[in-house]
Amino acid sequence: MASHVRIIILGTAGAVPSETASLPAIMLHFEGNQVLFDCGEDVQRQFLKANLKFNVPLVICISHMHGDHVIGLPGLLFNFNMGDRTAPLTIVGPQGIFSYLHHLHDDIGLRVECPLEVREIQPDLKVLQVYTNIEDPILVDVQPIEKNVVFRNKLFAISAMESRHSVFTLAYCIQERPLFGTFHPDMAKLKQVPEGPLWKKLQRGKSVEINGKVLDPVVEGIVEPPMRGRTIIYTGDTMPGPDYSLLSPSPDVLIHESMYLNQDAKLAEEKQHSTSQDAARVASRIQAKYLLLTHRSSRYKDPSAFLAEAQSTFPNTILAKDLDVFELKKTKVLEKNVKERESQDPAEI
Repeated sequence: MASHVRIIILGTAGAVPSETASLPAIMLHFEGNQVLFDCGEDVQRQFLKANLKFNVPLVICISHMHGDHVIGLPGLLFNFNMGDRTAPLTIVGPQGIFSYLHHLHDDIGLRVECPLEVREIQPDLKVLQVYTNIEDPILVDVQPIEKNVVFRNKLFAISAMESRHSVFTLAYCIQERPLFGTFHPDMAKLKQVPEGPLWKKLQRGKSVEINGKVLDPVVEGIVEPPMRGRTIIYTGDTMPGPDYSLLSPSPDVLIHESMYLNQDAKLAEEKQHSTSQDAARVASRIQAKYLLLTHRSSRYKDPSAFLAEAQSTFPNTILAKDLDVFELKKTKVLEKNVKERESQDPAEI
């Protein structure tokens, strides 16, 4: 399992970029794997600024088919192709994501030559339509969605549910596989388990047989019970209302849009977005450990106002800024890694 899970903020603007805030894009980095939430305009340049690699396994999760969340896709995919990408690419998104990519192929010559899978979530959230080639609109497979899971590998599972916005919008949850409990070698020796392959089995929580007796490593105190893996929820654009605890109760990090300040609550409701206080109430209700505020309107000149409003309801709120990097450790402590921005040592938030 990854020792750290990194959250790399590539874009925090809502709808209109500014000099300091690019359009929506947030990267999660597990060892050897990347997961990108949304793909705002010019995200490929943000990859470069954040020192991200262009040729590692990547899952792109698109929340909805509004331009500020998908316009960066063609540029990023062109970049992959020009760089002779060979690593697998999975694109998960709502109905319409494949059609968008297919028309980009037909209209501007977009090609994807690395191993590709497009997993299109249907509005009933019951099935995935799977495509493997944007040049040819042949449906390869239809897969049932079980327990909201839309992607799975050896490190994590990605689940999805509907947010509440002006178009069909998906919230995503990254759930790391359970972490093995702490192994106590002294107890293994006490139980006469010889060092070697049997210890490895015990470390993975598997029972072994010694002198005709089956030893359960947890029951025998050789290994502590497994810990729940780290969990991160990304809401996409949304009004308050959805119960994101259906994806995972008490997530470690909730990444929630905060388009408006409370003074514009009526506008937020009209546009089907959230205020920073709305996001804080959601974090409190689902008992998140940390709240990251993102997707903020450029109409406000002082971003710290978002933080002040949210922290009055949910103190463990962090104002995400472009190119911030956070590490979610095994202990579930979230630390801001400002070394990634070449300034100073990591400081705990």
